[in-house]
Amino acid sequence: MIEFAAFISETWSIPEDVAETICSHFAQGDSLYFITDYVPNVATQTDFDTVSEIYEFLNRQKALAPHREKVRTILRKANVYDEDMDYKVEMSISAAELDDLAMSHRTNVRTRGALAIAKGLLPCADEIDDQKSEGDLDALFAEYASKIVPVSVSTESSDVVVDENSEQSESSESVAEFTPVDLVKSGVIDILSERYGFDEHARIVVREFVEDEGYIELSFKKKTKKYDLFRDKQTLIRDLTYEDVLLLRDGELKKDIKVKIGAPLFQIDDLLGEYFLENHDAIGASVILDSIHEAWTRHLQPMVEEVLKEEIIRRAENRLAREIRTDLGKLVNEYISAGKQSLMMVAAYSETEIELVTVDSNGLLLRATRENVRDFGRPFISAKLKQMVEQYHPSRIAVLGNKLGTSVTDIVKLTVDSLISTPEVFAVSSTTKIAALLKSDFFKESAAQLEENTLKTYAYGVATIIPVNLLIEIGSENFTVHPKQSLLGEAKMAEVTTELFTAASLRRGVELNKKQDELLLRAGITQEKLEILRTKRKEATLNCKYDIRDLEELTESDYHNAAGYIIFSNSDFVLDKSTIHPAEFSLVESICNELGSTPEDLCRDLALLEKFVAADEFVARFVSEKISEQLRAAKRFVSLSSRPKRKLRMDEVKVDAILDGRVTNIAAFGVFVDINAMSDGLVHISELTDEYVESAEQVVQVGDSVKVKVIEVDGKKRRISLSMKRAGNSGLRIRASRTQIDDLASFFNRR
Repeated sequence: MIEFAAFISETWSIPEDVAETICSHFAQGDSLYFITDYVPNVATQTDFDTVSEIYEFLNRQKALAPHREKVRTILRKANVYDEDMDYKVEMSISAAELDDLAMSHRTNVRTRGALAIAKGLLPCADEIDDQKSEGDLDALFAEYASKIVPVSVSTESSDVVVDENSEQSESSESVAEFTPVDLVKSGVIDILSERYGFDEHARIVVREFVEDEGYIELSFKKKTKKYDLFRDKQTLIRDLTYEDVLLLRDGELKKDIKVKIGAPLFQIDDLLGEYFLENHDAIGASVILDSIHEAWTRHLQPMVEEVLKEEIIRRAENRLAREIRTDLGKLVNEYISAGKQSLMMVAAYSETEIELVTVDSNGLLLRATRENVRDFGRPFISAKLKQMVEQYHPSRIAVLGNKLGTSVTDIVKLTVDSLISTPEVFAVSSTTKIAALLKSDFFKESAAQLEENTLKTYAYGVATIIPVNLLIEIGSENFTVHPKQSLLGEAKMAEVTTELFTAASLRRGVELNKKQDELLLRAGITQEKLEILRTKRKEATLNCKYDIRDLEELTESDYHNAAGYIIFSNSDFVLDKSTIHPAEFSLVESICNELGSTPEDLCRDLALLEKFVAADEFVARFVSEKISEQLRAAKRFVSLSSRPKRKLRMDEVKVDAILDGRVTNIAAFGVFVDINAMSDGLVHISELTDEYVESAEQVVQVGDSVKVKVIEVDGKKRRISLSMKRAGNSGLRIRASRTQIDDLASFFNRR
């Protein structure tokens, strides 16, 4: 996919090296979530919307692979396939561009031009296309009229039908209406119109011209005022807003209208005439002009309409998708960060009872009940409301603002004032749209258990919370989270909200449990690999982020896509509780060293990162924009009340003490371990294990938690010598060395 980097760079206005990085990560299976969160040059020089659109583009290119091979086959059969043609095939970014290359070279295709060639009219068409000034056109046609070869129309299926708008055979009655000379002329026009209509350059030029100068016309299949703006007139394509485009798309899908794309015919004729008619004095100039007109009508106009509609709609969708992502982004982040907060919805539809419904942050019903009222209008403390608040601790209580809403609000406020906790009380407009919501399958399943008024109150509660995660389940046609979502369409809206919800949820961190499995699946982990992760976690062989890297069952892209987002809330190492990717651990370590702090310090006080000065501009931005956010994910697991451990002074590190540490660096002679002292300690390679090892990587990796015993402290040189083999590190797995692997490979090669 790297071949599209230059095009991506120009189209999305990003540096070419960033485009190359995106293409490379896409090719190896890394998710768009990973590269927008963990690849510094991408994360700091572009945004999620842009990468999402680029990934969509690259997925389309991937899907075009079979089409590319089909075109290559056609070109090889036509003996026109070479390096230049292969480059054109590889760089074609749409089915239309691939068809441009292959259209004129297809064989075994039943078209009117092919039938005319079978009748022996190709030399006549070539002679006219040579555009000679001398000769008699009627005489030329008469000459070939006597040579027409009878052709029986084959009923065998062709490879591809490229002239869908023309009849595949002519009836005997229609043939009888023409003289032999007329048949020759008609056959020549058939041949030349296809030659011109299938010409690669002509197809490209016409598409570009129609996009700039073309227009749309509507034909109405149903009476509706929705599209009156476009009624009985031609609207230039370039004047259409993205809302117009999507409105018209919606009208065609509903079969209310038919949208036809056109262009000024005289300009089309002039445009193609400049390309195909070089000699206006040629004897066949009129035939060439007729052929050009036919090429537009029969071949180019249908192609342009199909291709332009698809491209214009795609651009409009992307434009609106960006707008919706921007508008919903804050809502989604607030929803994710709200955690398990619940909402109580209170409503009265008569003066005899009050509906009480509690809904969790996912929009799921927790409890529904009702309170009978004897003297409506007089405030009283509601026992059931009080009980529900004390049981579910809602952060907010919403009151339906209908004609009875004021009296209900007084009851709610009086009840809340009697409680220790004081949830926010606010009004929800009775005009809130819930009719479509109630028609959804999601609510129909609830209807069997709930009374009508209770179900309505539940719907008002869901509409108030706006649980974005339910949009896919309920359906965007029934659940409104954005005023323009109907224009975008159900499928695209589901895609946008899924991406938003997934990105926000992943950045908060995912624990390996069934409730959050779907997030990792969306992030690029297969169900098979997810089961492996969950099994390892259950077996306690997966206890930190570095353990993910060591799983042989995972590919590099699996590691990329999962290791950052999976959190281990019970780990002793704070970065395991964050969404910091293990590949960034060394960066966080360097930040801590410069600031004289610990990762725990950073989690407690993210403002410390502002003091970090990076030599590289993009690293500085990455730390400010991404590392800060990823550390924040661990903040909820770090006790704010307990003071962080200060670094031990050298005289406080005692010989023979056994301490917990974490490997920070590996050298040829041993490993450095952070024991929360002013200096890291060194475990010499001979002190790693009782067994002989060639390199420290056979025993530990950076980030591993280990127990060490202090064997020497040199305060003057600030040197601490440690031992792992004397500290009781049981169960260490010693990996094969590179020499052993090479020797084994040589042994089998000799055999």
